[in-house]
Amino acid sequence: MINKYWKLSLITLALIAVVLVQRFAFGSYNISVDVISDLIVFLSIMFGFCATSLAIFSTSKYMGALYKVQDISNNSRTLLHTLIGKYKLGLNCSLISVLYFLFLEVFALNFGTTQSVSLLNPLSLGIFPLVVLNFYFGFTLMSTLTKVVIKEGMLNS
Repeated sequence: MINKYWKLSLITLALIAVVLVQRFAFGSYNISVDVISDLIVFLSIMFGFCATSLAIFSTSKYMGALYKVQDISNNSRTLLHTLIGKYKLGLNCSLISVLYFLFLEVFALNFGTTQSVSLLNPLSLGIFPLVVLNFYFGFTLMSTLTKVVIKEGMLNS
């Protein structure tokens, strides 16, 4: 239980550090609406990837084996529950990010005098942390998917 809070504290501190880097190292920059649109497209593709890889998992024979194995970090859950939990976090993060960037794009288009958003604007402080979180979840889910595909191949050979 302490490890969970320790890990959450480290993630929170890392995200605060990312916000501070955005604010003080890149605060003089502006993000154009085109970049925000590109981020929306990228994150939408990541969301589709996560949903598709979850579908691949659901058809795998390996899922039954994951359901039978207890998670060593949390004895009340199986490895399947842990895996689905990771996917829920990744999908939720991706969806929240897309909604945030859509809001930011509408804000920049309707209320700004230019077609960009300043990184000093308090509404833009979520840009770097959300991008970092999405890359983290994308990497984590991709490595998990490759492990399951390899395990499925081993079971079928």
